[in-house]
Amino acid sequence: MKVGSGQKAFYPETEKKLYNWIIEQRMQGLAMTYTTAKFTMFDILEEPEMIALYGNSTEKFKASFRWLTLFMKRYKLSLR
Repeated sequence: MKVGSGQKAFYPETEKKLYNWIIEQRMQGLAMTYTTAKFTMFDILEEPEMIALYGNSTEKFKASFRWLTLFMKRYKLSLR
């Protein structure tokens, strides 16, 4: 496979906000689980600026385990 040939993120702006949230949680010494990351992603998608950018995507978005593992891999994160 060529470098960068993998599937791109559907919601890159929301993933950036989720990444920043995870980093803030880690700086405070709080734990982040798969469940909290999924619920936070849905909260971010419900923000007015994200609705304006992506529409009502909470109905289309599926926070699957595979999505979350690929997100963690994209941003070089791991569970601690």
